[in-house]
Amino acid sequence: MELNNLLLQKDTKAQELTEQLGNKEKLINAQTAHLEEVESELGELKPPELGTGGFASEERTTCPMCGSTGNAIKQIEDKTKVLSYVGHIPMYAKKHVCKKCGYEF
Repeated sequence: MELNNLLLQKDTKAQELTEQLGNKEKLINAQTAHLEEVESELGELKPPELGTGGFASEERTTCPMCGSTGNAIKQIEDKTKVLSYVGHIPMYAKKHVCKKCGYEF
């Protein structure tokens, strides 16, 4: 009689643990699915990777207004855009200016 009670207790304990294991597996599957969704979203939001300098070296700069290229385009500092300071000296962004039409881009 005592052994039957002990066996019954162990069986109920085993059933409870089996149910808990099933619940944990369901939770793991749900978390895995959610993680895959978040990773795919993150992959979509990732910025495109640029090369070494961000531009191909053989790329030519052309004026969007008149279409001139080469020596007709000069690169100057854009004093309106400070990128950083080295000590007290500001580092400015660069911009292109067309010598033919004067367009800044």
